[in-house]
Amino acid sequence: EYVDNVSTEIKRIWDIMNTSYDKFVRTTDKKHEEVVKHIFKKMYDKRFVNVQMETSNKELYKIPKKALVHMGDYTGLYYVNNRKVYFAPVKVFDEDEKFLYVSTNFNDIFPRKLNNEDLQFNKLESFSKIILNPQDYKEGDFY
Repeated sequence: EYVDNVSTEIKRIWDIMNTSYDKFVRTTDKKHEEVVKHIFKKMYDKRFVNVQMETSNKELYKIPKKALVHMGDYTGLYYVNNRKVYFAPVKVFDEDEKFLYVSTNFNDIFPRKLNNEDLQFNKLESFSKIILNPQDYKEGDFY
C-alpha cells in the first residue's frame, strides 16, 4: 500500500512536469544512479538550498563556498524572499573543503559600527533560501 501511494504520487509529479514514465528500472541500476545524480546536481547548481544552522560559541550558518559573493567592500550572500533577490553581508569564521561557516550578526560584521539601525543591509534569517549561482543575479532581481 505504501509503495502504491508513493508510485501514484511520483506519476502525478511526472505528469505535471510533462515527463514520460514508460520505462521503469530498479533504483540500484547503475544507469539510474548516474541519471539521478546528474539531475540532482543540475537542480542543486541552478537553485538554492536551505541554510543550515551550526551550533558553537557563535551562531554560525553553514553555506556552500560557491554561494559567497563580493559586493563592493562587503562579503555576503544573495538570498530569495518573496521571489526577490537580496544581499545579506556575512563574516566568514571558518571553512572546510566545501563549506563556509559564517555569521550574520551585524556586531561581528561591523564591529566599529555602534548603531545597527543606520545599516542599510538585509539580515539573513534561519532557513532563508540562498542562491548557489550568485554570478547570475544581482540584488533586486526577481527569482
